[in-house]
Amino acid sequence: MPLPADERYGPGALMTPANVITILRLVLSPALLVMIVREPTSWAAAGFWTVLAFSDGIDGHLARKHGTTRSGAFLDPLADKVLVLGALFALVAAG
Repeated sequence: MPLPADERYGPGALMTPANVITILRLVLSPALLVMIVREPTSWAAAGFWTVLAFSDGIDGHLARKHGTTRSGAFLDPLADKVLVLGALFALVAAG
């Protein structure tokens, strides 16, 4: 059931299931970037990137099922950009 309008705002809206996954993706992305820079051809880094990218679909499904929040609308695209552009820049930096 979607969140009522008054629960889509404020501190409580930050800890929805979809937002928790998005925040985890943001927190774990720097570890992925370090993995890529240290060993750009690592299967572990590729697998980790795949898991983090797949988590975007999971949080999107949860957001549609349980309702979106303003914080999620801001954090999800930010996490996507950090993951994709960060990995791209890390690969370029690694040569």
